[in-house]
Amino acid sequence: GKSKYSVDFKLKAIKRYHKGDIGTDDLGKRIGVCGSLVRKWIKFYELYGVSGLVGFPIRITQKILN
Repeated sequence: GKSKYSVDFKLKAIKRYHKGDIGTDDLGKRIGVCGSLVRKWIKFYELYGVSGLVGFPIRITQKILN
């Protein structure tokens, strides 16, 4: 499905995290999403770069997370 968060929003969160002074849970609280979602974005970004943040078919998502 379509993500309700823009790629830009996700990228900003990932860059903020990569500064290294905030954890995913605290970052999530600050930007209003759950920490597990932030961790997912980081993982997808590490695997696929920006295209990993665009939103995948659910099938692929499940393959990665299982």
